[in-house]
Amino acid sequence: MFLIWGVGDQRSEIAFDQWMDCPNCRQEAQICIWKLQTSLNIFFIPTFRWNTRYYAQCGSCGKAIQLSDDLGRQIEKGQIRHINPELFAPAGRPSALYCPSCGEKLREAANFCPRCGARLHE
Repeated sequence: MFLIWGVGDQRSEIAFDQWMDCPNCRQEAQICIWKLQTSLNIFFIPTFRWNTRYYAQCGSCGKAIQLSDDLGRQIEKGQIRHINPELFAPAGRPSALYCPSCGEKLREAANFCPRCGARLHE
């Protein structure tokens, strides 16, 4: 008798319908919520699951953040329908130094974005 087994991560999307203006890329995008679980597979069937993690991802720039286990479970059960977009804000970066149109890093004295040409000051 021989046994086929393996350990791996399985990703599954959670139904979630929220659009936001992402503080990271400054684009309107849908938030995707997904769950990642480590599982033991026996004959390609997930038998035991552990190490469950929940993530939220911006549909435009792809920035993903890990959610707390409690928040992830509540979203999965449908108890929470909205999360704070500020979770996606770049840590330690003042938004005034980035183009509001494309997210390009700017010099303080810039009047136009060097990447997209957007006017920065009215």
